[in-house]
Amino acid sequence: MIVYLDVLLALNLFVNYFLLLSTSKINNIPVKMIRLLLGAAFGALISLTIFLPDWGMVFDTGFKIVMSVCIVVIAFSYKSTKRFLRVTGTFFGVSFLYAGIMLAVWFAFRPDGMAINNGVVYFNISPLLLIVSTLLCYGVISLIRLFTKRQTGGDTIYELEIGYKDKIVRCKALLDTGNSLMDLFTNAPVVVAEYGLVEYMLPLPAREVFAGTAADVPKDFATGYRLIPYSAVGGKGLLPAFKPEYVKVSKGNKSATIENVLIAVSKDKLSDDFKALISEELLTDF
Repeated sequence: MIVYLDVLLALNLFVNYFLLLSTSKINNIPVKMIRLLLGAAFGALISLTIFLPDWGMVFDTGFKIVMSVCIVVIAFSYKSTKRFLRVTGTFFGVSFLYAGIMLAVWFAFRPDGMAINNGVVYFNISPLLLIVSTLLCYGVISLIRLFTKRQTGGDTIYELEIGYKDKIVRCKALLDTGNSLMDLFTNAPVVVAEYGLVEYMLPLPAREVFAGTAADVPKDFATGYRLIPYSAVGGKGLLPAFKPEYVKVSKGNKSATIENVLIAVSKDKLSDDFKALISEELLTDF
């Protein structure tokens, strides 16, 4: 059977990208497209082992596990053991699901041939059919994620602690599933907090900026200062933000401390029940 190199690489790049994207969505982990593409490209290069002599099932299994771990690290980096194990397990699960669906497609359409060597499968089916099948798999995974999110309840109240310059504030925070605010420079998640909550933490010259009564940011505060673009029902705008030393999210006997995070300050009152909004991205290590 003839295996076309360009088709093998292109289709594996496409499939691996959507496997990694599905893994990202399921775990609520924001990842830059370039990292997903790099991970997918590495996976596509691994598919070239189909041209090597058969090296046996035992070696092949170990090789695939190690390479899959490398793909996960390239795409998502390593931040904690708990996060790494969860993401790796999800990637394996999504890959197995996709493999099962593709086998079903192969049996249904009966293409002329299929090549398997060193754990790499090459289906002799049209690229269009493979692309459509991959998009359908991604759609099914997205629907499952949406359904499970609704079943588990959506918005939830958490305990939030913010530490900045030896000062600490605590409040109730709402998990807002619609909050996708991110820092454009560092890709860090953003917590939206009422000005009244964090006012006393801020240096006196900076308070006027966050209160909206001054435009010039003090020089000694400029390093951690950001403007976060947002879009809401009432329109679009920019929220001033600063980088705290840490944020701690708690619920019951579970908690997570996050350092790579920004606090965007809202002049408007959020609610009588909570003083801040957190996103799902903040709970990836929860």
